[in-house]
Amino acid sequence: MKKIMGHLVVLFCGSLVAGEWYVVKAPVACLWTEPAEVAGPFAYPAWAHPADGRKSLKTLDTQACYGMPVRVLDKMNDPMWYVELPMQPYFNKRMGCWMPIQGYMPSDCLIPSPVVCENASVWVMQNADNTVFLESGWESLLPFGGIVRKNEIDFNSSATTLPVVLLDEEDGGDGEVSFDDVRYIPITVERPVDLQRALFANAKKFIDMPYCWGGTSAFLGEHYESMPSSVDCSGFIYLLMHSLGLLIPRNAGDQILFSTPREPADAQCGDVFFLKPLVNGNPNHILMSLGEIEGEHYVIEASGISGPAPKVCSSLIEGRFGVPLHELKNGMVLFPGHPTKECEFSCGTFLADPEKLQMMRNDFLAKSCL
Repeated sequence: MKKIMGHLVVLFCGSLVAGEWYVVKAPVACLWTEPAEVAGPFAYPAWAHPADGRKSLKTLDTQACYGMPVRVLDKMNDPMWYVELPMQPYFNKRMGCWMPIQGYMPSDCLIPSPVVCENASVWVMQNADNTVFLESGWESLLPFGGIVRKNEIDFNSSATTLPVVLLDEEDGGDGEVSFDDVRYIPITVERPVDLQRALFANAKKFIDMPYCWGGTSAFLGEHYESMPSSVDCSGFIYLLMHSLGLLIPRNAGDQILFSTPREPADAQCGDVFFLKPLVNGNPNHILMSLGEIEGEHYVIEASGISGPAPKVCSSLIEGRFGVPLHELKNGMVLFPGHPTKECEFSCGTFLADPEKLQMMRNDFLAKSCL
């Protein structure tokens, strides 16, 4: 990506080989860096002890939520297929362009992209009740950020639920979900009127959710304890933006390239802070501003070092960085002298041009035959 006169010029490269389009039919599917077999889509033992996530999930790269497009590139290691995730881009320095994250995913998590959903409207799960009730009497759980679809809906009716097309072969068919639990994102709609308010409301739902390296999934409400809910720092921010129809890269080192720099003193809710260790020069942590609450500025983050049970937590910005907001400067070195924490601070925003991020997301969905 190049920055020219303050505007973003984004170059995307497709895969060099042909592939088949699928979508995720499991509530969450894990993407691994190696083709080792795993027990089901979640690797439950790792989530049973999220504090050990960095060790037990060292080959977990990221996750894809229900309904997300996946392009299968190679089936040679069946049941672990080599795939790419077009809605999770990263910057390929060697090729000088943005490309989809690639890795290995269990084939039983995927289903061929259904023609019935080709021109369907997109609804993204974003509220606490993630249960879809099926006509058959079964319940299907959908994660925060999962995608459901319906071709047409009569908004003039008195209905309070959205009929949706479900993809799972076992529980699939027609179902319904409350209007209150989804955000409608058609191809031509303008961005949500108040992104900051929506980001604040959604971010609060994640507080106390376990941290896990590579985690990009969240089951909220009553199902929180029974499902593998966990996020890492950049997966948390990615999910928040995705739930509002905005496409950003998956990892912190790429997210900083996508952001527009701003002065820390001007930070508002939804803006982000990056920490770049001086030892390697690549940003490895991202936090989000919650703005001022009763006169104090707060941040929220999925922290891997937040005590014996790492989790999503919020804190006063001065308590987190040791410096009040008005004294923070881009390029400032925080935690000086600390052998592992010493890092460079910077502030940015994804909200400077949200229409562009939404158009990019919609373009990916359209190209994914969804």
